[in-house]
Amino acid sequence: MKSLSSEIIKEFNFREADISGEDLTYTIDKNDIEKEILRIRKKNKISSEVPEVRKGDIAVCSLKSGNPKLNKESIAINVGLGLFEKKIEDELIGMTKGQDKNVVVDGINVDIKVLSITRREIPELNDEMVKKEKIDNITTANCLIAKLYEDQKNKVLDSKLYNLTENVIKQVIAKSKFDINEEDIEYLSGLEIQKARELAAVEGLTLETMTEDDFNGRIPVKSYKEFLKMVKNMETARFPVLLLGIYNGGRNGYKPSREEYEESIREYYTMYKLNPEDAKKAITFEYYESNQYQSYYREIIKNYYIKKYEEV
Repeated sequence: MKSLSSEIIKEFNFREADISGEDLTYTIDKNDIEKEILRIRKKNKISSEVPEVRKGDIAVCSLKSGNPKLNKESIAINVGLGLFEKKIEDELIGMTKGQDKNVVVDGINVDIKVLSITRREIPELNDEMVKKEKIDNITTANCLIAKLYEDQKNKVLDSKLYNLTENVIKQVIAKSKFDINEEDIEYLSGLEIQKARELAAVEGLTLETMTEDDFNGRIPVKSYKEFLKMVKNMETARFPVLLLGIYNGGRNGYKPSREEYEESIREYYTMYKLNPEDAKKAITFEYYESNQYQSYYREIIKNYYIKKYEEV
């Protein structure tokens, strides 16, 4: 990214922002954790032979009657699911392997004999199940539960921290002093316009001549003129955050790297099924740098305030 002539005259310390209106508590939804554990347990159901039929068991029976549908040498019945003759399913509950019983179904005698009983059970989560999931560096049940808890915690905090971070940034911008050169904003606007132009070209469109129908579903504007206005407003609003990111990055030794850019662009063109060269024309390293510096400043704020949250 080219050297910007704009600068920060006075930076308000984000640590001194007023967050008295923020709720600094969070709650983990354990239901999501339990659902994921249950999903893994269900994948590892075990079947075993049991002596007596219970609801949910699979009873293999022989049926003898004058009704062809109820005259079977061997039939597997899922007891209690209502998929077979209800009267027979009900009568099977409590029967044992080898037991005979005569029941009347719609006026017809049916002789039932239980040949075998199988019960499918969901075992408790164990290390072997976890290993089958092939999750990086997670090989035990305890490690998986800890990871699921941490993932859920991060999900909840990310949502809360987004609003807090934007609140803090608004205060920092309002209470800081900047010397902003409009040429810098024009330069960054140009990067955003270039991205849109290159992506439009991939679809066989020319950005400058796109119609309302062309923009529909792609960019939330109705004309190229409206698009330029949107970009200018967007870059003007976020430019102070870029300056704050560059300033704090320099102070802390942070700088976006080419290696990180290559990895990011690879994920981008893979996700959107683009030609790598087209992706690089749209998302230039300069464009990437600009966004990374802004993200960096937000991360500084998030990492500071996350320590103030308490689980309830």
